[in-house]
Amino acid sequence: GYWSAEAHWPPAEQARALFGASDDGRLVEGGTLSQPVAVSSRPQTGTASGEWCPYGWGPDMPLDQRAEDAVSVCWDSQPLADALTLLGGCTVELDLDCDSAEAMIAVRLNDVSPDGVSRRITYGLRNLALVDDLSSARPGGARGRHGVTVRLKDVGYQIPAGHRIRVSVSTAYWPVAVGTPARPVVRISSLRLGMPLASLTPPAPVAFGPARVASYAAAKQVVAPGRGRLAISERLDRRETIVEVVRNLGAVELGDVSLELRALGSESYVMPWHEPGQAHSEAKRLAAMRRGDWDLRIETHSRVGFDGPDYRFSARIEAFESDRKIFERQWDERVARPGADRSRAEHSETSTNELAEGYTQ
Repeated sequence: GYWSAEAHWPPAEQARALFGASDDGRLVEGGTLSQPVAVSSRPQTGTASGEWCPYGWGPDMPLDQRAEDAVSVCWDSQPLADALTLLGGCTVELDLDCDSAEAMIAVRLNDVSPDGVSRRITYGLRNLALVDDLSSARPGGARGRHGVTVRLKDVGYQIPAGHRIRVSVSTAYWPVAVGTPARPVVRISSLRLGMPLASLTPPAPVAFGPARVASYAAAKQVVAPGRGRLAISERLDRRETIVEVVRNLGAVELGDVSLELRALGSESYVMPWHEPGQAHSEAKRLAAMRRGDWDLRIETHSRVGFDGPDYRFSARIEAFESDRKIFERQWDERVARPGADRSRAEHSETSTNELAEGYTQ
């Protein structure tokens, strides 16, 4: 790769490659669909996404996308005659019809190599229950016909000659996106892809100068940093998918002041295959400082799930000094979901008890 310097962002004058979805599953210039294409993804679609913000400290990058592509609707270009270099934000314009008041779409742009491996280049998400500027809910939510534009995350990427471009659309992208309690059906009647191209003129070398890194010679690593998805498992007995994530900044000893610092964490995401309304996630964090007999730590435990027409957030924070609790606070909050049916506002006893139990254990 190489660094590219631009005087303005996005670049003032930039060529774009334009493709349209066609009936034969191809992306072609001027492509159109004569009949709508329906997509209704299984709720656990998205486990190959990698972390929302990868640090490179562990298994946090996107995986091979073929399993996700298999449960999405996809369009592929012909193999490229020449390499194509992208720089900026791709857009995907869709005309669609949704059968549910709550729905989302995830759009992925993938690089498909001749051996079939599908690598995610970038992606974008859209809650169909929100108006175009995302400021408020649509009247009637996501149900009905819409024209929407999904802007994908800015990227700099070169697709080699001989590779194909793939656009993949799904109605779930869990656990990056929380999803919906029901499984919507979205029918796509047109799809147009726009990709910003880097200049054909090779960029001038960018001189950053020598790197400056702060050093702390007396620091000793006790626990290495770790970040990423440790396990993606399927429980056949409970018919659910579980994603386990580590969120460790690690632990270090500062020798010159005899101080140990710890910052450890974990997350767990659970998606029942046939009851997405029972999906939930939990996060635990620990931050601690220790010197000699003095030992201070803060622990948090939070949980998010669905409850009637709301998201429900339950959390607890506790502070300890030498194992003696000196502070505690709890939260139990609900946030209305855009498009959810407020006429069924009674919260089920089962859902309420399960969520409360999850954060008091």
